[in-house]
Amino acid sequence: MESHAEPSLSLSRTTVSPPRRTALYIKISQLCSLLSVCSVFIETSHLASFWPPLPAALPSSPANPSDCLRLDSSDKMAGQTDHELSLFSAEELEFIAEDEIVDIVPNLKMGPLNFISGDFGPFMPQIVTQVPLWLAIALKKRGKCSIRPPQWMTVEKLSQVLEAERDSQEMSDQLPFHYVEISRLLFDHALDNIPDVYMVRSLIEDIRNVRFHKVETDLEAFNGRTVAVKIKNLSAMEVNIVRPFIGRALQAFYKHDSPDLIPDPERVSDRRPQVVNNAPRRQLRR
Repeated sequence: MESHAEPSLSLSRTTVSPPRRTALYIKISQLCSLLSVCSVFIETSHLASFWPPLPAALPSSPANPSDCLRLDSSDKMAGQTDHELSLFSAEELEFIAEDEIVDIVPNLKMGPLNFISGDFGPFMPQIVTQVPLWLAIALKKRGKCSIRPPQWMTVEKLSQVLEAERDSQEMSDQLPFHYVEISRLLFDHALDNIPDVYMVRSLIEDIRNVRFHKVETDLEAFNGRTVAVKIKNLSAMEVNIVRPFIGRALQAFYKHDSPDLIPDPERVSDRRPQVVNNAPRRQLRR
């Protein structure tokens, strides 16, 4: 009669040999290290959205003149972070500025175009036509027209504006409200249609710097009793950058320099009428 040996208990359990156990520990430690690196990366990426990036150095002679007119997160007031830089981004302001009317010289024959904002056309070759800037850019990209720069976007006119800005403490009213965005879009899409493009770019950059210096000078007049700031003839981009800073600055002045203008919870509670308690008083034990 054959006898069958009972299987040992060691075969009925899953055991891990010492070499495999060591390899498993190594894999677990590597996985933990990878997770820690991922968590650090996620936290760093999260903090990066709150801390402004370092501004990149601008070349002295850029290949594209519009590079000197890009107003992004590096153009900000002190104490501003990316999520509270302004009410609109630079791209959104450019989108608004694309509704400005410009002159084009089409090289095609086409009937009028009907849009919600109005009818534009008809288009005849070599006949100047007025269209929105966004339509001019669309036709320019397809080689269907050339864009005429605005009258203010010439070396002679910009030189006069720059001289007027330097000679006066007031902002000049000779530039359109979206002059920064319009010039940027034309530098991007109609570079070959702008005479003396690098001189024009340099003058616009100088004008912008002078105007921002005036804004900073006006902000130095802040004090604890300032309730409003009146600065005339600001452009859209300048208003967009300055407005959040002015609001926070006024709030800081009210908080630190004028505590009497801020309601104090303790003082308000002291001013509340006291309710008369007519209940009989309990005598204290002696």
